Parts: sequence; structure tokens; C-alpha cells
Amino acid sequence: ATHCQATMPPYSLFLTLLCLPMILTAPLTDKEVQNRIVAVSKSKPELLSVAVSQADPDLLRAALTHAKPELLEKALTKADPALLAAALQDIDPEALITALTTSDGLLLTLALTRSNSNLLRTALSGNEEELLQTALTGSDPELLEVALTKSTPELLETALTVAKPDLLRTALQKPSDPRILEVALTKSLPGLLAIALQDATPENLKIALSLHK
Repeated sequence: ATHCQATMPPYSLFLTLLCLPMILTAPLTDKEVQNRIVAVSKSKPELLSVAVSQADPDLLRAALTHAKPELLEKALTKADPALLAAALQDIDPEALITALTTSDGLLLTLALTRSNSNLLRTALSGNEEELLQTALTGSDPELLEVALTKSTPELLETALTVAKPDLLRTALQKPSDPRILEVALTKSLPGLLAIALQDATPENLKIALSLHK
């Protein structure tokens, strides 16, 4: 086990797949076995290459330990390589676990294919897990894409840190208009955005984010 850990940095994090069982005191769970099967037999080669050559070892280990196999498969078959790399470096492990265990598959795929890499990293860095889960399970895809491509990092962090879950869900669902949501996530003062996402009624937030002719 010591040799395995010592040789990992200069070579490949792929050794995590092979060496981790040797350093565990308990047998691998069924999920951990399934995730290793996904990684070695179902991944796109270019995405597996990203995962084993660029990932933080602890984040790769967290993904292999906790992910739902079907969500790990989406990450390793559908992701944009640069976004997969962003999701496996310098982020909160608990956020990665939340994304790979609770996401709607379509929304996870969207996040890993359409996001701005800096905003994806912001979304996965130390925000409230319940709010990240809300965004990745209860969003309209078009609105989630606006949040992950158009926001300023500060305002996205505000939304994913201080919002009430039901209000964040309201903001990321129709009838919210994508253009108005973009304005809210790029032009708002952080303190005022926080107030709106904490103190508004759901009905009033819907009105504020909807386009009325």
C-alpha cells in the first residue's frame, strides 16, 4: 500500500483504481466495485484519461467511492473534457459527492457539457449542499444553463450559499425568463440578491423573474 501511494504522483491516478483496494481494511462495497467497472469498461478514453491524469487523488477517490454508477457513467461518457477536469480539481469533495449522488442525469450532463469552467468550479466549491442539490435536481435546463454560463462568480456563489431552497427552485424553474435571470445573476448587488432569495414570497419572485407583456 505504501509503494502504491508513493508511485501514484509521478505516474497516473489510474493506480487509484488498482491500489485503493489494497489499502482498505474493509472489502469494497458493491457500489465501489460497480464504479470501477464503469471507469474501466464504459468511459470514453479521452475522459478516462482526464480523470486519471488531471484529477485530485482525493476527489477521484471520492467519486469512485460515493457516486451512483449511472451518474459516474454520465460524467465519464458525456462530459466536456475541460469541464470534467474542472470538476475534479480544487473543489469541495462534499459538493462533488452531492453532484454524483443526487443529480438529475440530464442536469448533470448539462452542467458537465455547457458550463463555464470557472462557474462550474464556483458551483462545486463550498456552497450549501442542499442548494446545490436543488439546482441539480429541480431546475429547468435552460435556466440552469444561464446560471452556469452567464452569472458572475460572486452572484452565483451568493445564490448557492444563502438562498432558501424553495426560492432557489422557484428562480430556476419556469415561468422565470432566462433573460431576466441573466440580469439578476450579473447585475444585482449581492446583498439585494440575497434578500430576494431569502425573503421574497415564491409568487412574488415568480412575478419578478417573469417577462410580462
